[in-house]
Amino acid sequence: MKKILKWIFIPLAIVIIVFVVAFIVYSFIIPDGHPKNPDAATLSLLSDFRRQAPVFYQENTSYANFCTDTVTQENIALIDERNAENAVVKCFSDENSWVSSTKLLEKWSGQEYICVDSLGNFKGISQDQENLIVDSNSTCLFLPD
Repeated sequence: MKKILKWIFIPLAIVIIVFVVAFIVYSFIIPDGHPKNPDAATLSLLSDFRRQAPVFYQENTSYANFCTDTVTQENIALIDERNAENAVVKCFSDENSWVSSTKLLEKWSGQEYICVDSLGNFKGISQDQENLIVDSNSTCLFLPD
């Protein structure tokens, strides 16, 4: 009986020790666990525009005033809080389309700006491309490379 308990206890003790050591290393030596993307909230909030816009369109039968809508403005304010030192959020809308962009803290997909529009595009763009976004007819898809 003692032999059986020894064969059960020793491997169990080793497993517990491994978990304790892994927890200590993970908690104290690697405090964040993994690198965080400082733009995660910005990317998420801009991505939400693609979900909000169809609802807005359904309620208003157009995209006009989408960028001045309360929910959109709240998201823009949240992005501005996180991206204050970089740039303001551009947002343009008319009856048939909308487009929004902002500068990121770190490059995303090799680009320093992000663009989202009524065609469902969500892509990284360059500063030159972002400068071409001047009204709601500027879509992310047709920006020249």
